[in-house]
Amino acid sequence: MQILIIYNKDLDHIISKFGRQNEELYAGETIDRIAGIFKEEGADVRIIDGNMDVFESIRDAARKKNSIPFVFNLSYGIQGESRYAHIPAILEMLGLPYLGSGPLGHALALDKIISKILMNHHDIPTPGYTVFNDREELGQDIDFPVILKPSMEASSFGLKVVNNEKELNKSVLDMLDKYQQPVLAEQYIEGREFALALWGNGTGLECLPLVENKFEKEDFYTEEDKKQIPDIAKADISPTLQLEIQKKALCLFRVLRLHDYARADITMDKKGNVYFLEINSMAGIQPTGFFAAAARHGGYSYDEMISKLLELGVKKYIGNHQKLKLAYESRNK
Repeated sequence: MQILIIYNKDLDHIISKFGRQNEELYAGETIDRIAGIFKEEGADVRIIDGNMDVFESIRDAARKKNSIPFVFNLSYGIQGESRYAHIPAILEMLGLPYLGSGPLGHALALDKIISKILMNHHDIPTPGYTVFNDREELGQDIDFPVILKPSMEASSFGLKVVNNEKELNKSVLDMLDKYQQPVLAEQYIEGREFALALWGNGTGLECLPLVENKFEKEDFYTEEDKKQIPDIAKADISPTLQLEIQKKALCLFRVLRLHDYARADITMDKKGNVYFLEINSMAGIQPTGFFAAAARHGGYSYDEMISKLLELGVKKYIGNHQKLKLAYESRNK
């Protein structure tokens, strides 16, 4: 079986810079470890940088083996709107099977404002919010404190809590200038923060154990926090509440048209009320992350988790790709 791992390394290898570039990247050590897992299973593995040479790299790999490769997509994109959707859109055009959600699912999930509109429509609890598209929208009536976020970023980029109108005005203007996208001002919920990993498709979609970030300083997860190894524990909440969270998360996964895997970020206030913040369609699968911690609490080693993700991605296409089906059956003999 031929597997192409696509991720981002050289962000400068493009025709021109178009707006703010992505800062969300996998470490080379993680990519090498994933490639090693597949090689141990007997796969032919090639690592490809998702930049302007991605077409040629994919074509050369496919011609070399004269087969349909499976793409283990770990590309967060380089720049532009809906960057998670860029490589999946290319793969759709080329007719290649790949891991993860399609262009539509990534675009919907990455846009925090659209996600919130859909959550409200489907009765999935989420904090109240205000949107600032430009400086002319400042001066709205706001209940402080609020947490500010660029509307189409991840990894807590730009995350900031503000407590008054002066702080809000300055921070919104700075964020509009830096990120060149609408700013979400979300009701700040003080309390506990959870992550729920989901994987599968259709009737096979399931939740891994809910995990909780044990904060040492602040009670929200910042960009700097995500550069460290977090203290992640299995969540200590009632089975009834956990089941309710799972039902809402499964609904959101389907509403946003996601596939294979994702991670929902959830907060609980001091009264026990639960709110969904967002769902990450490109949940980090590095060994020290929330998804790997959830899998571990669910009884999967890291290697088993990666193999399971590959299996989920491949099974999604078996009916449409006979060569892929034969490769999958050979791999699992």
